[in-house]
Amino acid sequence: MVTVYTKPNCQPCRQTKRALDKRNVPYEEVNILESDEGQRVARTMGFTSAPVVVADGAGTWCGFKPDRIAAL
Repeated sequence: MVTVYTKPNCQPCRQTKRALDKRNVPYEEVNILESDEGQRVARTMGFTSAPVVVADGAGTWCGFKPDRIAAL
């Protein structure tokens, strides 16, 4: 399971979702500006920018990371 914590008008968020879609990787998107829980999760992990990607078995990262996405 992959969860992508995003915010509106975020270029790295769009790039991340586009790369996941291109590789047919299913994911759940959580807009951190609309979800208090999503915002809390991202902050608890220590990230201050979007996107925050949480991928079971592949770790957690922040920002657009094509190499990490390709490894999924």
